[in-house]
Amino acid sequence: MYPSRNNSLITSMQHLSLPASVISSIVADPSSIASPASVGISASEATYILNEGFIKGFRIVFILNAVLTSLATVASVVMIKHKELTRGDEGKLKKDQEQEQERKVEVERSDVEMAVQGDKGKATTVEVT
Repeated sequence: MYPSRNNSLITSMQHLSLPASVISSIVADPSSIASPASVGISASEATYILNEGFIKGFRIVFILNAVLTSLATVASVVMIKHKELTRGDEGKLKKDQEQEQERKVEVERSDVEMAVQGDKGKATTVEVT
């Protein structure tokens, strides 16, 4: 008979035993509660409808939202798997790099030795001033 989206509002009005025509008019235009006399209800009935209908309805929506958000957080924590950033062959790569570095040092050392040996046969002059 009434849209299900207004369950809390309709339930609060049914508790007051309001006629179906009043319930329908308030559901159709909820702002009519601002002037209760225009729909044929008292100010205390309008306050009850607001407190029990709208506030309770919004409370249910917010609690449901909080529960679903918590559930989504838990699901995210459980479903996101840890991804290891190491490749597993770092030790081998480091050893290879050290060997390459040692080879370069040896090449440079031999180049320096060859240059020194080549310079021994040449005469060097030193100017003294």
